Amino acid sequence: MDRRHRLAMALALGHTLLLAAYVLPTGMVPERAHVIGQAYARPLFHQWWGLFAPDPPACSCDWSVPGRIPPGLVRARALNGLCRHAQALSGCGPGADTCVVPVELAAWVEQLTGHSTGGLGLREACLPDRAPQERPVQADRP
Repeated sequence: MDRRHRLAMALALGHTLLLAAYVLPTGMVPERAHVIGQAYARPLFHQWWGLFAPDPPACSCDWSVPGRIPPGLVRARALNGLCRHAQALSGCGPGADTCVVPVELAAWVEQLTGHSTGGLGLREACLPDRAPQERPVQADRP
């Protein structure tokens, strides 16, 4: 057996021992080995919940328009993205009575909904009460 084979065997054995120290109950493994096994295996193999179930946003976001928005998944996703973008703007912060958005964003929403910006509103329901509140949207005209 040459040196490469010995090194590969040592790495495989060390990997197996560290995983065993991570998986076996704490009573079967010395405390120090268990801590080392945790430090080795947790970053590599532990499933964090954020990977599969990210935290939902604190506020829902939807556009309130007079009439009906034409159906379509692509349109709905685009409007949701624009709504989230509007929520993040400084002119549309949590304490604002009126949501002030750039003219371009208002034009995109107007084009996607088929309604003029005049009756446009931002409808939100925030945790913990989830009571929906509506704010009028105003285009930021220079």
